[in-house]
Amino acid sequence: MKFFVISDTHGELDKVYEIYKTLTGIDAIIHLGDFVKDAEELKKTLGIDVISVKGNMDNSFSTAAFKIVDTECGKLYLAHGHMENVKLNAQNFL
Repeated sequence: MKFFVISDTHGELDKVYEIYKTLTGIDAIIHLGDFVKDAEELKKTLGIDVISVKGNMDNSFSTAAFKIVDTECGKLYLAHGHMENVKLNAQNFL
């Protein structure tokens, strides 16, 4: 499977469309939050599967902030990162 992974689009999709046009064989877009409505717009406009989670700017501080997705390569943990405090300290995962 081939994914196009993006996040923090904040309503600015022009660059996403520009990059997407250069890619081939994309099975799905993964949108990792902040402006989950952009994920819905991408799905509608491009007609491709878009898997998304909510970010802190989507006012998500619950289980909507992550997903576990089964793929042919195994399970993927999808998160924006704000619930995992990724900006506070890179050592949080050790």
